[in-house]
Amino acid sequence: AGGGPPPQAGPFCNVEQDNAWGKYKAGESTAPLHHSQNPIRGGAGYGRSFGRSYDVGNRHLDKINWNGEEIIPVAKVFTHHHPSVEARSIEDCQMMRLRHGIEVDAWADLRDGFPKPIENFEETPFPDWAASVMRKQAWVEPMPIQIQAWPVALQGFDVVAIASTGSGKTMAYVLPMLVHIMAQPELKPQEGPIGLVLLPTRELCAQVRDQIITFSEHTNLVCETVNGGDEIGQQGRRFVERVDIVTATPGRLISLLESKSTNLRRVTYVVIDEADDLLERNFADQVKLIMSQIRPDRQVLFFSATWCDKVKDFAQHCAQERAGRSFSPGTIQITVGGTKLSACKNIDQQFWAPGKVVDWPVDVPKPQVLCTAMAKIMSLPGFQDGTEKALIFVNKVETVQHVVQELRNANVACEGFTASYNQAVREQLLHRFHERGSDLNVLVSTNVLGRGHDFRHVKFVVNFDWPGSLRDYIHRIGRTGRANQDGFALTLLEDDDLNRWAPDIMTLMHGVRSEAGGQAQHSDQRWMKWMRIAAADVRKKRRERQGKRYNEVAVGDSRESVGLSTWTGRGRGRRGAFLAELNG
Repeated sequence: AGGGPPPQAGPFCNVEQDNAWGKYKAGESTAPLHHSQNPIRGGAGYGRSFGRSYDVGNRHLDKINWNGEEIIPVAKVFTHHHPSVEARSIEDCQMMRLRHGIEVDAWADLRDGFPKPIENFEETPFPDWAASVMRKQAWVEPMPIQIQAWPVALQGFDVVAIASTGSGKTMAYVLPMLVHIMAQPELKPQEGPIGLVLLPTRELCAQVRDQIITFSEHTNLVCETVNGGDEIGQQGRRFVERVDIVTATPGRLISLLESKSTNLRRVTYVVIDEADDLLERNFADQVKLIMSQIRPDRQVLFFSATWCDKVKDFAQHCAQERAGRSFSPGTIQITVGGTKLSACKNIDQQFWAPGKVVDWPVDVPKPQVLCTAMAKIMSLPGFQDGTEKALIFVNKVETVQHVVQELRNANVACEGFTASYNQAVREQLLHRFHERGSDLNVLVSTNVLGRGHDFRHVKFVVNFDWPGSLRDYIHRIGRTGRANQDGFALTLLEDDDLNRWAPDIMTLMHGVRSEAGGQAQHSDQRWMKWMRIAAADVRKKRRERQGKRYNEVAVGDSRESVGLSTWTGRGRGRRGAFLAELNG
């Protein structure tokens, strides 16, 4: 990456004359051990959080006193004065954002306002080798999240990006990362990476690594993956040579840091992808531990499909920790389509329940219903010629083999996929499923493939089991309908699922319809009638339960004697009755 000799010391320097950096500047082939591999204890620290040891469970790393470290300056601002962008007025920018459903919010005062959005690839500062890959992959225009995230990231801002599944979030941070890394002073062996991407699963690490390699094939950048699937010693040996980018799961990366196999002292571009999933898996403390090993003037980018409280709190914590520092221009939040839970509007969503649809009579078991659904899917032209694939989700590992066997008995060729399979088998299955025209067109999986995975040829998603939360449902069906392509999702609801989730499903569907301007997004909407009735019934039962909870009075007691209101008219809730009796 980059080129030229190591620059002079950065703004946090307080270096002794005999520092080993003198040898490094003289052209040593490897970075000095003092800098790259020995954590430093004590010192005044950089703010409150630097210079003390940090423990998470049985994991321990020493925080680094950056005041006593020589830091190589970092280039984070890459302004590109394209005439079309420069001529764009504030009103034009606002209209462009409105047209694409983009909202921007600054978490601190901005001197020069928000970076202007771009409209096409010609307005970006990406090098020719990146543009050639875009042309090769037949990219037509940037996705909405990329329209605003690229200018913001390229001007050095920290980013919090919220966009639906399949909206192009990965490339929204990958291309600015490549520009950032190519502009930095040259890395030497054992210095550790410059770019770091944290992800929740090993499959996502491999997927993002492959996308990075695709776009950096004309450069000398080296990208490695660090996850729990491979032997740790083998992974550690990769860092003997130069490594520019690492995609990692938090646990395995911490293990390599503990063993001094690598370090993060040159990292200046950090991405926390699938942030909602990472934090829902309780990785927050591990991410904080990793951050304690990264220099304070880093650039941090959060990407998430949903804006849950954990993501919000963690992102705000990271922003507040560095607020007001001269090296941090601030944090900009970019939201596409709002922060409420919403499904991709390109997906035709269908629901079946026992006795509610012709294809699921009350006395027919669910596996047989699945086989009926798959027979319909497999009869479609795209599936028959091998250009389209189907992904079936179940909740339990033991259900995978049961469903696979039922489908095979119905002459549906398929394979199962769970986290219990070894890494080699998992990689082989994913490779076959990714490849267009391969012999694997139907894959049955647990929720391990429910988030983040980009299966370009998956046209159909079937939820054999309801996932247990609306957020997981949105992520699951988001494996189709990606990059503005149409998709189809079928969910099999048992009576218990219907009795609990019908109101939430209807709320979600109303949101999808409103995003589409009220236009129907479903080829067959007959299910919406019985779903609406089921939702109304569930809401009625909930109100009755609440009424019993708040209004039950023992036999012989008056409402007034037990402290309940005697008001029985309109607005008879406790607060409404209280205000009414007090005349407001």
